[in-house]
Amino acid sequence: MASVLVAIPQPFNGFSEAPSSLLKWNNFDERSLSMNAQNTLVTPTSELDSWHVPFLGINGVGSLQNLFSGKMNIQLAILDNGLNNHEDLSKCSITWLVDFTVQAQVPRQSRDCRDVGRVAPDNDNGHGTKVTGLVNAAINGQGVMGAAPNVELYIFKIARDCYEFSTNCDPIREDEVAKAIRWAVDGPDGIPGTPDDAEVISMSFEASPTASLIASIEYAASWGVILVAAAGNNGDAVNPNVVFPASHPAVIAVGSINKFKQRSTFSAYGNDLDFVMPGEDLITTYGTTYYVLESGTSFAAPLLSALIALILLKDAVLHGGTRTLTRDGVYNLLKKSALLYGDLYTRGWDAETGYGYLVFTRTLELLEGTGSNPPAPPPPPPPIGMY
Repeated sequence: MASVLVAIPQPFNGFSEAPSSLLKWNNFDERSLSMNAQNTLVTPTSELDSWHVPFLGINGVGSLQNLFSGKMNIQLAILDNGLNNHEDLSKCSITWLVDFTVQAQVPRQSRDCRDVGRVAPDNDNGHGTKVTGLVNAAINGQGVMGAAPNVELYIFKIARDCYEFSTNCDPIREDEVAKAIRWAVDGPDGIPGTPDDAEVISMSFEASPTASLIASIEYAASWGVILVAAAGNNGDAVNPNVVFPASHPAVIAVGSINKFKQRSTFSAYGNDLDFVMPGEDLITTYGTTYYVLESGTSFAAPLLSALIALILLKDAVLHGGTRTLTRDGVYNLLKKSALLYGDLYTRGWDAETGYGYLVFTRTLELLEGTGSNPPAPPPPPPPIGMY
């Protein structure tokens, strides 16, 4: 069924919103030419309205996610600009919220579902709520369907409200991002290598490769944490290369494709690209009750992050509650699945789509051993970074 487009009145519902043309998000991985910038909302008539849900087979893993609920310790940390208390979110899966943009230190402790929207709120263009909705929206027969609503989430606010008329305002401060990564690795107890540590970190922003941020990324990788980042929305720019942190060798870079399996024109590409996922015209959560149509590699990255979390969960289920897959093991599984079921353009890896896209159901079948073996690809290009 077709979705219904509704105009958003200005100002919007009491939020401190400004037209996207006023938002200073030059360093943030947000596609400026989005449906939000055109002031339109979407009213979904089915959880399958967003094309990426059936395309990736997300609707086929619901029973699997119920099996995992409350039984395994797999945490996904989303580093973005906070989260609003949207009615369609699985709030009790969100167990830790920290705002790294405030001067006062946030108490380092686990939160509960009552804190969503009160701690680390998403006060500007809704980016964090949109990103989180793609992962966490409940499977409840209404609104949209999240890719992994039963996965435990850590929400870390690392981006602040900045407008063009603001002075001395940096949307992304690399020292705060570096601190957030280390907190995710160490978990609420502050000790790395314990069950409350994040296994996956999802990043949908661009930052400068400072020494502290590079050190934090490598610290996470040394503890086996899988880092995923948006490739960037500069694919139609003079320099279309993958941006940092996605370009770091220890980070999986995710580009965007549209419903026709084509690279989105805005999606960055090049030697640092690993995979692509749907990132164009996706329906996701916005504000506290609304849904919006969005585009950008910002929205492709959390889909892959969610799949990786599900892979780790299923791996633990298959092995009596113990995770056996390493970072390299997960990456090799993703590569195998993409080459078999999501290979695009030239056979094997290519600069525009990496190894291809990932189908949730097929990838999880391969993990269980019920999937087919991929055809032998041509010789791969030189290894990309640490993977």
